[in-house]
Amino acid sequence: MKKTNYLLWICTVIIFIASVSTLSNILKISIIVPDILTAPIAFFKYTPELVDLSNENIKVKLVRRLTILTGAFITGIFILIAFSAKLSKDTIENTFLILFTIYILYFGNESPKIPCNKYLGLRLPWTVNNENIWRYTHKIVGYLSFPAGIIMFLVVFFYRLEIGIILGIIMLAIIPSIMSYIFYKKQFYNINTY
Repeated sequence: MKKTNYLLWICTVIIFIASVSTLSNILKISIIVPDILTAPIAFFKYTPELVDLSNENIKVKLVRRLTILTGAFITGIFILIAFSAKLSKDTIENTFLILFTIYILYFGNESPKIPCNKYLGLRLPWTVNNENIWRYTHKIVGYLSFPAGIIMFLVVFFYRLEIGIILGIIMLAIIPSIMSYIFYKKQFYNINTY
């Protein structure tokens, strides 16, 4: 547990150093980063209480790993922002694509195991209130994450980064949301018909 706390603080220090090294973006980054990284650090520390599980539960460790991944992803994005004046547009886009693809593939692979909670995952009104719908929704996210990551990766190289990101959002947020809402309605109507 201490190692992961150190990792989160190291990410914070890396962002600070990156922002200090480029004076053009220092003001933007120094204002935003501490606020943004405070959330993953706090979430990491209070994970058992937030997901309503014991500290020994394996799902708490999963949520903590995903929190570390999110913190590392945010750190990478802010490092890109900090060095954007020194890097070419292609380098920035390719690095962002690689970071985003790794994030999507790992998060998607782990999403079916995320416990039902109000803080992490695809949180919709009908998913956070029903464990079955939560599991169904996150299984869909898990199944779609690998194709979404590959499609995004390929689309960016043949078209533009924005198109790849839009496709990724459609595949990993909109499609599972619609499918889970349909599942919710079917389950709701089946319950009310008896």
